[in-house]
Amino acid sequence: MFLILWAAGPAFELPVVALVISPSPDVASDAAFGSAGSQVVALLSLALALVGVALDWKWPSVWPRRIVAALLWLTSGLLATLMLGYLTHGTQTGVAVLLGHSALATGVIGWALVRRVAAGQPSTLGR
Repeated sequence: MFLILWAAGPAFELPVVALVISPSPDVASDAAFGSAGSQVVALLSLALALVGVALDWKWPSVWPRRIVAALLWLTSGLLATLMLGYLTHGTQTGVAVLLGHSALATGVIGWALVRRVAAGQPSTLGR
């Protein structure tokens, strides 16, 4: 349940960011990786967040979880880079807020994947 709540933000925010980046040239000029690259980063982060939740739910093996966690941390950094690009230009602060929350959420999902070794192991969160 914990990871589903953290994945809800990127699941709704990152498709909106990908749609906002694409049509207008002024928004695409603020994007750190260009329009197409920023869309790829947003959609890749979304896919990895959903894969991370699925791995935590049903996959007991450690190494796939660690690999996805490392990729989630990488995309979290890329999302933070995009967020800083939008914050420095100051035109699309709403997009920057969505990217910041998604960067935080993907980082937390990655942390949770390596925190618990297997899906059957009880979580220590809240203790």
